[in-house]
Amino acid sequence: MRDAYSANPYADFARVLEIFFPPYRPAPGIESARFDRADATLGANAFDRRVGSDRAGVSTGGRSVHPNVTIYPGVRIGDRFTAHSGVSIREGTVIGNRVTLLNGAVSGRRGFDSSGERRLDQNSTSRDVIIEDDVEIGANSTVDRAMMGATVLHRGVKLDDQVHIGHNCEIGEYSRFSGHTGISGSTRIGKWCLFGGQVGCADHVTIGDRVMVVAKAGIHTDLKDDAVVSGIPAVDVRKFRRYAVVLTRLPE
Repeated sequence: MRDAYSANPYADFARVLEIFFPPYRPAPGIESARFDRADATLGANAFDRRVGSDRAGVSTGGRSVHPNVTIYPGVRIGDRFTAHSGVSIREGTVIGNRVTLLNGAVSGRRGFDSSGERRLDQNSTSRDVIIEDDVEIGANSTVDRAMMGATVLHRGVKLDDQVHIGHNCEIGEYSRFSGHTGISGSTRIGKWCLFGGQVGCADHVTIGDRVMVVAKAGIHTDLKDDAVVSGIPAVDVRKFRRYAVVLTRLPE
């Protein structure tokens, strides 16, 4: 008997996940009220403009939910939460206390599949995205849901506008990311890191604590604690400055 094998393991794995963890599909019908299910609740101090959609299994500790905010089933949100207009919080997201999501932010988006064969829908667990206390996510920024496990933003993380955090990433406490920064999937970033604008980071990279990344840098290898890097590919900033001096002399 011939041994069974897969010609495309990634695509077949996606099919298996869809069987065991079918993606969320809303029930047919027209929603005319903010709360369309009795078990969707906000805290006693919540501010609700009655625009948007809170669905089954949603519970929040309040405070402020602005117009056109959409919260999918199974979301858990702590106290003193603020979501500005246009925010979308996908199923399975867990949010701590004092979290702010600015206009258009998306939590729990499925990850990007660059193979072109089949979209691998990240919907494997009830904790696809974990956003801890005191996190702020900027306008039009996205945090992808995990393929297996969870994408985690630890306490005090701040994302500027138009920042992308890929699936299964883990961002350490109090790290900061300037606008247009993109972090590819399964990257581990330590505590108190600072990323300038338009930084790009390859997948499966491990970055230590207190790392500083100059704007427009491209990270493709692991970085140790306290590294300061710049350039594409990113190198120690002192070495990059020497590169820059030499570059101006190349025509001669």
